[in-house]
Amino acid sequence: MLFRSVVGLNVGAGARWQNKSWHLAHYEELIGQLLSNNYQVLILGGKKEKERIEFLENKFGNKIISCGRSEERRVGKECRSRWSPYH
Repeated sequence: MLFRSVVGLNVGAGARWQNKSWHLAHYEELIGQLLSNNYQVLILGGKKEKERIEFLENKFGNKIISCGRSEERRVGKECRSRWSPYH
Protein backbone atom coordinates (compact mmCIF):
# COMPACT_ATOMS: atom_id res chain seq x y z
CA MET A 1 0.00 0.00 0.00
CA LEU A 2 1.31 3.44 -0.87
CA PHE A 3 0.77 5.89 1.95
CA ARG A 4 -0.11 9.53 1.42
CA SER A 5 2.27 10.81 4.10
CA VAL A 6 3.82 9.85 7.39
CA VAL A 7 2.63 11.27 10.71
CA GLY A 8 4.70 10.82 13.87
CA LEU A 9 2.93 11.03 17.21
CA ASN A 10 4.83 11.46 20.45
CA VAL A 11 2.42 9.96 22.95
CA GLY A 12 4.01 11.44 26.05
CA ALA A 13 4.73 14.81 27.48
CA GLY A 14 7.43 13.81 29.96
CA ALA A 15 7.34 14.24 33.70
CA ARG A 16 7.55 18.00 33.46
CA TRP A 17 4.50 18.45 31.18
CA GLN A 18 2.15 15.67 32.36
CA ASN A 19 -0.87 17.96 32.35
CA LYS A 20 -0.33 18.59 28.62
CA SER A 21 -0.49 14.91 27.68
CA TRP A 22 -3.50 13.76 25.64
CA HIS A 23 -5.80 11.04 26.93
CA LEU A 24 -5.34 7.71 25.12
CA ALA A 25 -8.85 7.92 23.66
CA HIS A 26 -7.78 10.99 21.69
CA TYR A 27 -4.79 9.13 20.25
CA GLU A 28 -7.00 6.16 19.37
CA GLU A 29 -9.42 8.39 17.49
CA LEU A 30 -6.70 10.33 15.69
CA ILE A 31 -4.77 7.20 14.68
CA GLY A 32 -7.96 5.58 13.38
CA GLN A 33 -8.73 8.63 11.27
CA LEU A 34 -5.18 8.88 9.95
CA LEU A 35 -5.09 5.20 8.99
CA SER A 36 -8.47 5.39 7.26
CA ASN A 37 -7.10 8.27 5.16
CA ASN A 38 -3.99 6.30 4.12
CA TYR A 39 -1.48 7.98 6.40
CA GLN A 40 1.35 5.91 7.87
CA VAL A 41 1.53 6.44 11.63
CA LEU A 42 4.75 6.30 13.66
CA ILE A 43 4.39 6.12 17.43
CA LEU A 44 7.15 7.81 19.40
CA GLY A 45 7.84 7.99 23.12
CA GLY A 46 10.23 7.21 25.88
CA LYS A 47 10.48 4.78 28.77
CA LYS A 48 7.77 6.59 30.72
CA GLU A 49 5.30 6.09 27.87
CA LYS A 50 5.82 2.31 27.75
CA GLU A 51 2.28 1.44 28.85
CA ARG A 52 0.67 3.94 26.45
CA ILE A 53 2.75 2.67 23.54
CA GLU A 54 2.00 -0.97 24.33
CA PHE A 55 -1.72 -0.17 24.50
CA LEU A 56 -1.61 1.44 21.03
CA GLU A 57 0.50 -1.41 19.65
CA ASN A 58 -2.09 -3.91 20.90
CA LYS A 59 -4.97 -1.82 19.56
CA PHE A 60 -3.61 -1.21 16.05
CA GLY A 61 -1.11 -4.04 15.60
CA ASN A 62 1.01 -3.86 12.47
CA LYS A 63 -1.02 -0.95 11.08
CA ILE A 64 1.27 1.41 13.01
CA ILE A 65 5.01 1.52 13.44
CA SER A 66 6.19 1.89 17.00
CA CYS A 67 9.51 3.66 17.40
CA GLY A 68 9.22 4.30 21.09
CA ARG A 69 10.06 2.89 24.49
CA SER A 70 13.48 1.52 23.60
CA GLU A 71 16.17 2.31 26.11
CA GLU A 72 18.89 1.95 23.52
CA ARG A 73 20.13 4.40 20.90
CA ARG A 74 19.55 1.90 18.11
CA VAL A 75 15.81 2.64 18.14
CA GLY A 76 16.26 5.20 15.34
CA LYS A 77 17.97 2.66 13.11
CA GLU A 78 15.34 0.02 13.90
CA CYS A 79 12.56 2.44 13.14
CA ARG A 80 14.10 3.52 9.84
CA SER A 81 14.58 -0.09 8.78
CA ARG A 82 10.89 -0.84 9.46
CA TRP A 83 9.52 2.22 7.69
CA SER A 84 9.48 2.83 3.98
CA PRO A 85 7.21 5.19 2.03
CA TYR A 86 6.93 2.42 -0.58
CA HIS A 87 5.12 -0.28 1.47
